[in-house]
Amino acid sequence: MNQTGPSQVQLTSDQLDGTVERLSLRFAAQGFLHPRVAAVAITMRGIAGVELSVYAERVGVSVDVLRRIEAGELAAPDVPSALLAQPTCLGLRI
Repeated sequence: MNQTGPSQVQLTSDQLDGTVERLSLRFAAQGFLHPRVAAVAITMRGIAGVELSVYAERVGVSVDVLRRIEAGELAAPDVPSALLAQPTCLGLRI
């Protein structure tokens, strides 16, 4: 991933859903408490193509909170609305 993320990945809805589902299954097997939340967050950041700190600043959440979300430590109701409001997240079931 680059630091500034000038280009974003373009995925179809089906590709996006498939990516989230595969990551979610992998994270569940690894024992994440909230694997789907982590999968959605990581997919969103991956599409943006930036490092964790850059994405956290871009969406208005702390690095610590984003790190916890991506580690599957936060449940969906605890995800900040700033992250859920990102266009990439819209339409994804978290």
